[in-house]
Amino acid sequence: MNIRFVFGCFMFAIGVVAQQNVFYNGLDVSDLCKNFIQWQHYNDKQIALYSNFEPLDENGQAISRMEFMQKLESGLFVCVANPLQMNQYRLFRLDHNANPGVSAILSEQGFNEIQNLKKEGLYFSAFDAFDLDGNRISNTTLQGKYVVIKCWYIHCPVCVKEFPEVNALATKYKALRDDVVFLSMAEESPEDLKVFLAKKKLDYLVIPKMKDFMNRTLGLNTFPTHFLLDTEGKIIKVVSSVDALEWVLSTYLRS
Repeated sequence: MNIRFVFGCFMFAIGVVAQQNVFYNGLDVSDLCKNFIQWQHYNDKQIALYSNFEPLDENGQAISRMEFMQKLESGLFVCVANPLQMNQYRLFRLDHNANPGVSAILSEQGFNEIQNLKKEGLYFSAFDAFDLDGNRISNTTLQGKYVVIKCWYIHCPVCVKEFPEVNALATKYKALRDDVVFLSMAEESPEDLKVFLAKKKLDYLVIPKMKDFMNRTLGLNTFPTHFLLDTEGKIIKVVSSVDALEWVLSTYLRS
């Protein structure tokens, strides 16, 4: 038999196998990742990396959340929710037909979640400052309280857009409990913040001039960033959206 013919058939077979779609309990993973808009809609609706999901690797084996995020950061894998089991996510290797944008976004999400995970369980960095009303606020004054911290700046559109939603959360949980404080750290001066907040209401205590603290001490690269601290000042959770914050509060601040 012609060796070149056999070799050609072998390479064709490999190509066919490589192009076969991967299904996960009825979901066509390969097809999902071909179209960026389609994948983005799925990712936004079905995936919540901040939640307490059960992480599985590409072989369906349990791994740690950190290992899961590191694989996502590599840009080689996509995260898929198990349609048959709530809160279980599995990794699948992206094939050559996947839209490059999918890999880029997943890599960024993995990186951001790794930074957030590293902060969990640590004491929130020491600070001692005054809010816009002249009240002194520090780690010591907050002892014994759950503390919700919003890190933001005036020219961050997403930070400002979520004001009505975070205000609603603050109103809800301050009515439910007397051991929670809603605090925000902003970059700008007291003067600029007072002018801005006269037009855009924020129902948080606001500490001005915290740019260096947020960027250098906290090491933030995403805004807004929300922290939930326990009564000892340890970080319970770090998230980057109001939807995630709503989940965090409903999970950890149940009455």
